[in-house]
Amino acid sequence: MALTLSACLFDSEDTALSGWLRDQGLPDSYKVQTVTIEDLTPVSAEAFAGRTVFPAYDRTIFGTQAGLTHDLVLDIAFRDSAFIDSLSKSDSAAAFVTLFVLNPFYTSKYFPADSLPYKETLDLKVEWKLDVGKGKPKAFVDSIKDISDSAWRESLMEWEADNSADTTYELSIDAKDSLVKIPMPSALVEDLKKSGSATHLQLRLSAPESKRAYRIYGTGTGLPPFMR
Repeated sequence: MALTLSACLFDSEDTALSGWLRDQGLPDSYKVQTVTIEDLTPVSAEAFAGRTVFPAYDRTIFGTQAGLTHDLVLDIAFRDSAFIDSLSKSDSAAAFVTLFVLNPFYTSKYFPADSLPYKETLDLKVEWKLDVGKGKPKAFVDSIKDISDSAWRESLMEWEADNSADTTYELSIDAKDSLVKIPMPSALVEDLKKSGSATHLQLRLSAPESKRAYRIYGTGTGLPPFMR
């Protein structure tokens, strides 16, 4: 590796500018000098590190690309005492998150036709925060809807999960309209069983070791990510 240090260079064919610089006692050109240092090994290097949170309205990215991990956060609030009662009594309850692959991206003329299928084992980290409403369920859920986007994004900067679990998922995208259906940890289901008639769930999915980033539809489309 060679590191090159160059002096600033100013050159111009504008005689008026050169004359003005001379009148001010300033040079109208600079000699360029180059210093080359051989065998220089960097101690560390980082291309980019960003923590900017943004809403995925029409499209978003999940996975890792160019050293950047794109997490997906789902914010879900609901009030349904009958559902929670049924869930708490079930001994075989399960949950999953579904993501819809972004068709326009994978059908674009710029996307290599022979790239699919994608198959890999995703090592997933699933984190969640569960807030059980107190008082009147409707008022609790309505108060969550009133939280502004900016306040919500700010809260994610200091994310501290109530619980988490690691899991693996055999991802397979064979076609451009494939679904990604990710099973959720049983510990999350057990936490949901204990929630009340009004529940606020914040769910965060991360795949820092994935081979690529996957393009998916956002919440403002007819094919939003959802948990069932």
